[in-house]
Amino acid sequence: MGQAQHSIGNQPCPRCLVEKCNIREFGSKADLRRRETLERIDDGLRQFDVEAARKLIYTKGVRVNSERVKGILGPKSLVPTRVSVSLVPPMLCH
Repeated sequence: MGQAQHSIGNQPCPRCLVEKCNIREFGSKADLRRRETLERIDDGLRQFDVEAARKLIYTKGVRVNSERVKGILGPKSLVPTRVSVSLVPPMLCH
């Protein structure tokens, strides 16, 4: 997980919503349960926030580390990257 961490927000893992304060429990039974229940889901709300941030960055020229972009991405510790599965029509994902 060390290489996958990012600096925006309080949830450094790109796959789940485990908070930084719980990293010390990495690998424990509680950690495994927490990761299962706090799995990140690539839903419409996440995609909307990512696209809003990307529009600011790539269309309006707003800096990635600006308060506006952090305000969109920070609360959920998102990054302005599209998930490739989100771009594939659902029937092709099986």
